[in-house]
Amino acid sequence: MVSGTYSRSVCTKWLNCTSVIRIEWLHARASKARFEEEVRLLKAESSRVGRTFDHLAKEWRKRCIKDGSEANEGSREARGIQAMMSRREATFVRLAVLAREHHAELLRYEVFHL
Repeated sequence: MVSGTYSRSVCTKWLNCTSVIRIEWLHARASKARFEEEVRLLKAESSRVGRTFDHLAKEWRKRCIKDGSEANEGSREARGIQAMMSRREATFVRLAVLAREHHAELLRYEVFHL
């Protein structure tokens, strides 16, 4: 009788242990899936950052050309506005280049399959 009780308790413990292992495996699998999804989203979002900065640089370039042609008087204020718009355009051009470099760097990393 002692051996039967002992074997039942061992089986119960074993079944509980395998259930815990299965649950842990499912949690790890879900974590891995979430991580892979985050990486996909990050790659997609980072590809849009450079394009956004390109768009903003073009917008500042258009403003610079438009306001530059309207303010041909050459006043100090007009030259200051023109310089500010040129700096903004250059800033967004530089940011676009950096964003594309960071995106290319991100694409070099792969998600490891477990």
